Amino acid sequence: MRRIVATLGPIEAGSLKAEQVVTWQSQILEELAPKTVGHHRQTLAQIMDQAMELGLANSNPVRRVKAPRIPKNVARALSVEEVHNLLTAAEPDRNAAAIALLFLQGWRVSEALGLAWSDLDLDAGTACVRRACVYVDHEGPALGPTKTVGAMGQHRLAPSVVRLLRQRNKVQAAERLASATLWPQHVYEGQP
Repeated sequence: MRRIVATLGPIEAGSLKAEQVVTWQSQILEELAPKTVGHHRQTLAQIMDQAMELGLANSNPVRRVKAPRIPKNVARALSVEEVHNLLTAAEPDRNAAAIALLFLQGWRVSEALGLAWSDLDLDAGTACVRRACVYVDHEGPALGPTKTVGAMGQHRLAPSVVRLLRQRNKVQAAERLASATLWPQHVYEGQP
């Protein structure tokens, strides 16, 4: 909303013209991605729809202006060599096991962050995905459901992922013993 006001200026809803919308949209396309401009445009269109319902405007000029063309996002996957290099570089880091879950197992960040040690059977080389760690506005991280139901369940782990998880578990156990304060216990659907 602030960006709309900052870039479009103070204009009464009833006096907004399609030409102003075209100019505004073109100007912000110079700074923002087409998808972001599309989101701003949709917000402005909704504001104008509400203005019409309240009798503050006779028409919605935003609806008469074509939305910016959003190019198809072509995602690029890392090559096998790039994944190997990433994991090699990450191995000394405390997040190496999480990075391996992302790039070797194909998990989402939220699934890796929602994993608890009790979800792992490192001897069997399996993990049970039960929850995700998601960001809640004005609250911060919280445990919640996975993005898709298909992500839940038992997963076989690659041997290198098991090795990194064992390393992390050992380091974390030492950190817990050395910590002067208790580590917080989180509960999701009745399970710690």
